[in-house]
Amino acid sequence: MIPSNTICVSQEGPANALALNKDCTQVVIAGRNVFKVFSIGEDEFSEVCNLRVGKNLNLNFSSIDVAWSTIEENTLATAATNGAVVVWNLGRSGRSKQEHVFSDHKRTVNKVSFHLTEPSLLISGSQDGMMKCFDLRMKEVARTFISNTESIRDVQFSPHQAHTFAAVSENGTVQVWDSRRSERCLQQFTAHSGPVFACDWHPDVPWLATASRDKTIKVWDMHGKPNLEYTIYTIASVGHVKWRPQKKYQVASCALVLDCAVHVWDVRRPHVPLATFAEHRDVTTAIAWLSHAAFLSTSRACSVYRHRFLEAAHPVLWANPQSVCVSARGEVVHAVPECPLPALAPPHAAPPAPAPPPNDRHVPGLGRKQPTAGSLSATAQAALERAFPGGAASVVARHWPVASAAPHAAHAAPADALLHCARRYRMRGEPPHLLAKHNAAVAREAQRHCVEHVWEVVRAVCGARATARRAPAPPPPRAPPPRDDPPPATPAYRHFNCYETRPQHSLPHLGATTTTNEIDRSTAAQ
Repeated sequence: MIPSNTICVSQEGPANALALNKDCTQVVIAGRNVFKVFSIGEDEFSEVCNLRVGKNLNLNFSSIDVAWSTIEENTLATAATNGAVVVWNLGRSGRSKQEHVFSDHKRTVNKVSFHLTEPSLLISGSQDGMMKCFDLRMKEVARTFISNTESIRDVQFSPHQAHTFAAVSENGTVQVWDSRRSERCLQQFTAHSGPVFACDWHPDVPWLATASRDKTIKVWDMHGKPNLEYTIYTIASVGHVKWRPQKKYQVASCALVLDCAVHVWDVRRPHVPLATFAEHRDVTTAIAWLSHAAFLSTSRACSVYRHRFLEAAHPVLWANPQSVCVSARGEVVHAVPECPLPALAPPHAAPPAPAPPPNDRHVPGLGRKQPTAGSLSATAQAALERAFPGGAASVVARHWPVASAAPHAAHAAPADALLHCARRYRMRGEPPHLLAKHNAAVAREAQRHCVEHVWEVVRAVCGARATARRAPAPPPPRAPPPRDDPPPATPAYRHFNCYETRPQHSLPHLGATTTTNEIDRSTAAQ
């Protein structure tokens, strides 16, 4: 559902970028198939002119980014998909408003940005890894800056130093340059673990916000050596980031994929957005603040919205305001709202007994300690005061275990039993089943019977394996010895076996021990 004060206008195609004039009364929308200027009214957008007209429409009219000069009311610049940087003059007579085309880049131009105080200076960042500073008076390239990194995704002039600009690239690097010197950058550091898609200078302090594919927004203090001040964790790759005017700690962002909403973050609370605007039905492609109370956004769904901050959704209000945490030593910390909800009593029930004062509440096994100004560490106290200057909206109470008589007592505190076991367990030096037996005895002494049973199971398993390894293997069965005598023959076998040794015969001419075989051989010789 669109809030009542949110206005919207539909386009012929998706818009890739938008830019405001210096008075924030007009907005230009640029995309592959759309290039229009609208007047921002109280209740509607009114089309002023359509710049995508004429017979010779080419890639110079298909824009990835657009910028509106902060000084010259009628000067626009676009970054084209064919590598051209096109300058437009809205005050030019005739239908065509194209003033000049710079074709110095060899690849697609991702970003164009006007100088904040010099109306004739325009800088661009391209996929070819170079940045070019154009002089609009001379209609030529004034300087070329070679990043020696991968493609440049965003370039922004600093509002604090007139000749300084920042450039971010796809290898996660941030470079700071002096626009008067093109030999080398002033500073270079790795800001993210993935490609950096956008950056934005804080209008009041020397902070630089960077947005990356690693799903984080980082805030860098650029006074001197770059120092990371804050990190915001999001759910998707961040494509654009813009500081909220008049709010030092608030920044808006939109994602490249998955998340179609625009989120406004308080950098001191990095995990939950301060406000969310979920009117878009496709990925948001650009953000521009009208004031601290309203901003414009466009998306791939061919729509442009004006959002009012008063109608934002606040995710922090959906979260459970009550929480509890238990430490390893058994300490319990819980937080509740300052004004707890009254308990619901059943109808016709007797009035409840008056509750004891907060300081007298008793938790079995726990004592209570109210936090004081000195109970937190200096770092935690400073972080709490920095995050909530007016004080926290919750009451935080801390409980600690009541000291027990001895670790082996029947009702020993869990933390005491844990420490008792941890100090007496053995993990090496003996066979596993003996270690498990010792540890089971330690757990039994601490009255941790479930843990004792686990150690007993470990002992049984390891002991069975050790016994199996120690038992000698049985010898293999011995084969029967081979027999020299032939097996006894059956009568039929004896009848047909011509090689059988026959009974001996006594022949006078052969001797008393002559066999039948010998008779056969002697007969054959004769």
